[in-house]
Amino acid sequence: MTGRDVDRLGEVVADRMRHLAPLRLSPVAAQVEVLLHRLAALACEAEGQPRHPLELPEGRAWGDVVDVLAADLARSVTARPDPDLEASAVDVLTRIRRLLP
Repeated sequence: MTGRDVDRLGEVVADRMRHLAPLRLSPVAAQVEVLLHRLAALACEAEGQPRHPLELPEGRAWGDVVDVLAADLARSVTARPDPDLEASAVDVLTRIRRLLP
């Protein structure tokens, strides 16, 4: 695995989220929100930052959140490889992708 895996998967998930109408996202929104918070925690960990609360925008902008967090994670694990952290990020992104209609 490389940071590119996280970046590519993040792009796929972000693009898919951007194309979903809020009504289509609403049945899985609570589950996706939990995973977005987990992704943010992983990004903080990867950057050596303390965890801080992620204030999510409206569901329409969640694709942008995924894009930014995945890019941050990819950059961090490329600079300082951490296979466990990267595997966790891939797992979270995969779980989000599978939840999306």
